[in-house]
Amino acid sequence: MRLRLNVVLTSTVVTAVGLIVLIGLLVGEDLGLLTQLVNALPFRALAEIALRLAVVAAALTLLIGVLNLLLVNATRLLRGSTLSAKLGSLVVLAAFLVTIFARLADSSGASYRLLQDGVLLPVQASLSGLVLLALVWGAMRLLARGVTWARVLFVLAVLVVLVSALPFGAPLAEAQAWLWRVPVSGGARGILIGIALATLVVGWRVLIGQDRSYGE
Repeated sequence: MRLRLNVVLTSTVVTAVGLIVLIGLLVGEDLGLLTQLVNALPFRALAEIALRLAVVAAALTLLIGVLNLLLVNATRLLRGSTLSAKLGSLVVLAAFLVTIFARLADSSGASYRLLQDGVLLPVQASLSGLVLLALVWGAMRLLARGVTWARVLFVLAVLVVLVSALPFGAPLAEAQAWLWRVPVSGGARGILIGIALATLVVGWRVLIGQDRSYGE
């Protein structure tokens, strides 16, 4: 009974806060009586306070995650069972300390930009290359197991991305621009629409109290 009461209370609080934020952000200035009602009640102020609290909570969560990562690597460096684990933790801790020191010691930010251009960008390029190799290898393995419409569509998507990224000359510049404008842009918009729909579904489940994992 106590657990059920806690679930009811947390569901009520989450639903109320969600509705207040939704009303405060969604209702504009041209909806007549509804706008007058929202302006008369403190919906917008409460929505702004809730958003600020959410930003602070997200920042604290990020800080706790970073501190936990440092603690785990420091513990592994001191008590690690293998040499490779200790070296990996040492690299993580050294990179963190060097980045923080470069940012705090140099007010102009030149050292930090040097780290970005000399370390971060090459690492990002290497990871992009690994992702590309993984996609090509996955496409080859899919076609080796049999040809289906889904596998052909995946291979075509990989080929479109590869072809659109190649530096073609003037004769194929229009075709490359069309690839970026239509298939690549359409795929990116489809992914964003899917993320938006998933966010709406999760938000609706929270508002109606169906998703109660935060209270259990």
